[in-house]
Amino acid sequence: MAYKLDEAIIGGTGAGRPLGILNAASTIEVPAVVSQDADTIWWKNVIDMMSRLAPGCWNNAVWLTHPSCIGQLFRLDSHS
Repeated sequence: MAYKLDEAIIGGTGAGRPLGILNAASTIEVPAVVSQDADTIWWKNVIDMMSRLAPGCWNNAVWLTHPSCIGQLFRLDSHS
């Protein structure tokens, strides 16, 4: 039941269920760096995402990531 609730909150279509955060008009997408390879995460991507977060939201912000991204996030350094 918890999985279904999470799924609706994150990816719901709004048709007979909640409108998920990924489908909301307020969702912001940060573009990749010009020379960045597909399926990679660079330090600048994280900085660009953080800079889009409204200052008043810092205390309650929640960051979600797909499990396949975790390895890249742990290996980030300021040179990527």
